[in-house]
Amino acid sequence: GVTYLDNIGSALYCESQLENYLQELKGQLFANPHSRNASSKQTLQMIDQMRDRILDHFNTNSDDYRVIFTSGATDALKIIHDSFQWHAPYDNSDSMVNGNRLEGDHAENIQPCFCYLEDNHTSVIGIRQAVSRHVGMITCVDIEAVETADSTGIHNIEIDNGDTTNCTINHLFAYPAQSNFSGRKYPLQWIDRIQRTQLVPNCVKIREKDRWYVLLDAASYISTSPLDLGRYKPDFVPISFYKLFGFPTGLGALIVRNNAINVLRKQYFGGGTIQTCLYHDDFVSFKTVPHDRYEDGTVAFLDIIALKYGFDCLCGIARDMDAVCNHTFSITRYTYQNMLKLCHYNCEPLCHIYGESDYSNSTHQGPVINFNLLDSKGNFIGYSQVSKLAEMYKIELRTGCFCNLGQCQKSLGLSSAGLLHNFQSGHICGDDIDLIDGKPTGSIRISIGYLSSFEDSDRFIKFLEECFVEFLVESESKEDNIEIDSKEIHFNVLKPSIPKLQRIVLYPVKSCNGFEVDSWPIGPRGLLYDRSWMIVNESGVCLNLKQEPKMYNIRPKINLEDKLLILDCEGVQSLLLPLSYDMPDQFAISASVCQSRVCGDKVNGIDCGDEASLWLSKVLQRTVRLIMQHDNSKRSTKSRTSNDERQPILSLANTAQILLISSTSATILYKTILKMNAFEKSPVSTIATVDSLCDRFRANLIIQGGQPFAEDCWKYIKIGHCRFTITGPCTRCHIICIDPATKTINKDPLKALMKLRGKKVFIM
Repeated sequence: GVTYLDNIGSALYCESQLENYLQELKGQLFANPHSRNASSKQTLQMIDQMRDRILDHFNTNSDDYRVIFTSGATDALKIIHDSFQWHAPYDNSDSMVNGNRLEGDHAENIQPCFCYLEDNHTSVIGIRQAVSRHVGMITCVDIEAVETADSTGIHNIEIDNGDTTNCTINHLFAYPAQSNFSGRKYPLQWIDRIQRTQLVPNCVKIREKDRWYVLLDAASYISTSPLDLGRYKPDFVPISFYKLFGFPTGLGALIVRNNAINVLRKQYFGGGTIQTCLYHDDFVSFKTVPHDRYEDGTVAFLDIIALKYGFDCLCGIARDMDAVCNHTFSITRYTYQNMLKLCHYNCEPLCHIYGESDYSNSTHQGPVINFNLLDSKGNFIGYSQVSKLAEMYKIELRTGCFCNLGQCQKSLGLSSAGLLHNFQSGHICGDDIDLIDGKPTGSIRISIGYLSSFEDSDRFIKFLEECFVEFLVESESKEDNIEIDSKEIHFNVLKPSIPKLQRIVLYPVKSCNGFEVDSWPIGPRGLLYDRSWMIVNESGVCLNLKQEPKMYNIRPKINLEDKLLILDCEGVQSLLLPLSYDMPDQFAISASVCQSRVCGDKVNGIDCGDEASLWLSKVLQRTVRLIMQHDNSKRSTKSRTSNDERQPILSLANTAQILLISSTSATILYKTILKMNAFEKSPVSTIATVDSLCDRFRANLIIQGGQPFAEDCWKYIKIGHCRFTITGPCTRCHIICIDPATKTINKDPLKALMKLRGKKVFIM
């Protein structure tokens, strides 16, 4: 039931592929190829056969290229990082070996150059960390500079490393066959021109004895396009096999041209790579066969054997890679054309698509669409919100910058100062901060694979239309008339009242039902005992309501007078547990809080014992344990209120100490859901009242009165003698879509919230 649109991230694997591989493992014994027994020899033979099959897939053979197995494309690039020789004593032969130095050219001081295209994966850019210790010039070029040989698009980082007069200089030019950001394909004809110094930065001095090598990053390209190494001959080609047919992961290769292998100089040596070495003297002799020399330790021989069934599956489904290319591009073009047709009620486009391609030619464009979404006023919609809604629709896509900050920066129109500003504002790669000052920090990418279908595209377009295309809804009364402008949302509500505290709700056990009180003490982590317990599975990972909706049946209560936590559930006798345990620190256990916004946080907790475990396991019908947060657990809030303020410590809450929601604002959301259902002719909403809608947000404080969404601008609130600082908006996503009564997922609240005003409810 999943619509998978992240094929550039990883291709899908086939059922037959896994079944046939498993049968192979059941029927044969494979052993360490470094051994010399019969099984080892058979394993080694199959590994060598796979090297030949890989070269055959790329229309070449061992006369021209060698395959060095790695853990992936990034590991292949690291070999270049560690081994590429930028300076080599000059020798007349094609091989870069130690030879007699030539005299002359004393006046010259030529520096080697590492040149890379702006549109490169981060793993390629990482080579410059080693380059900076050896090279005089690091050059980043954009596509226009390469095509026009115009120096205006060339950015140099110069490092003076002294005279290199009598050395042969080895330069390296790195570019992708296909952008992993936009799917743009770069000309393979560049390879020969670069090697013949016809297409190199004009700031580099050219000498006859120097060499230009080409590193072609083909990891993205090979997943759907044919790479002909018999026709185009780059010197180094890093690949990952999971991008080709999904399995195995953790296996890639560096395909090296034979006449370029000697420009690499092995530094580190591991098991299996040497002929001999002396332990008491500094002497080592490496093996002469390239893959024997560079494959440190035992290769992943079982994974290498699995490649056979990946190639078999690919060939069984598609005639050849040209057929894969045509199929994937047809779906991509169909999707692109339908995305262009999506407009809001005022004819403003929904999709802002990055790149210059019109998707008319698969020679220049791969099966990738990179975009952001706009509302009816032209404001960007955060990509994190799109991703979370897509998950509700079981649509898998990718968001962020895709480990390609260069092209991301260019496409989004960000300067280097802008990137630094985003970083200083708290944004890092892989987080959920999607908009800063209204501008996107990344984008959305969908990619088509050889197992994709036109139905996948249709489901994706339907998702965009249902969730993000804005429509006009006629209001039945002036009281709830909604006017949206480009900066904020105004609600014309008659006679706004003064906000008052309506309800106080505790959630003692994370993701279980709430416990409503009239008054409650405040502790160091927020409301006393709020979210102080969590239910964990056998692996120690905290369960949440989305994973286990039956948790809502558990009704915790706190008896302060008797110092008890009481757990109730219909049909089960109540469980009474102490509010504290007199237990030394050495009995505390460490468990992960959750796998969402606090992913990675470790929490010291106390196991509440077998009685609690048996009670909860009976209710949830799975083996679980109850963990209480230990007093020494120190988690801090995720939102920063001021650089000068000490960050408050957290309970097991995701983001902040206390969550607040306005029932006045929730009323507008409730009416929007009803109108949206009527407009879309959907079934009647299962949300019966505004209070039941508020309960889905699992807020601690529910206020009533005032203007809807006035809380957006609040800096603090005061309730009685207690003053609370507003620390910022809290993203509530999947939880509000879970119907507590039926334990099913209904997307209406999140869809309405996105259409109405974005993502904000507030935390304190």
